Amino acid sequence: EMVMINGIVLSGLDIEQLVQLLGMARQQAVQLQIRRVGTAGLLPLTMAPAELQSPSVDRIFMLRPGIGHVRANSFDAGTAKEIRGAIEKLGGNKLHGLVLDLRGNPGGVLSAALETAALFLPPGTRLISARGRGKGTQEIDVPAGGTPYEFKLAVLIDAKSASGSEIVAGAVQDNDRGFVVGDTS
Repeated sequence: EMVMINGIVLSGLDIEQLVQLLGMARQQAVQLQIRRVGTAGLLPLTMAPAELQSPSVDRIFMLRPGIGHVRANSFDAGTAKEIRGAIEKLGGNKLHGLVLDLRGNPGGVLSAALETAALFLPPGTRLISARGRGKGTQEIDVPAGGTPYEFKLAVLIDAKSASGSEIVAGAVQDNDRGFVVGDTS
């Protein structure tokens, strides 16, 4: 039984706090305190992010012939590659349409969200434009040389879709690449 992560007792956390703590644990090494059945003390254990990683793409299936469904529960370093692999498993460019499910996806690694959006948008397409204090405007476009998927696209979001999910949904919507469906993020 896992009792603590980085000194934080798990039994006192609600589900949202637990999800946030586990999300942070996937970014850097963590100190765990584990209680084994039949032992009195806690066993300290250090785990690296690679040992804690689970696939960020957790559902892949056909909704009906020609229409795929791919769900990404977070944006980790390999998420765009996982999404591309899932799309290829479903038929790749032979698909007529795809539902990209980002419901409950709190975001994560910004570059993974940008790489995901780039899977569906032509090179040179503006992904984000950000203005910071004293830094002027930073603009990020889809890199040259890519070949985006061209099938119809719908992005599902909900109130728990945030950060990277909003970037992907916004890029799809702003560039008239597909539909964004669901609840306000």
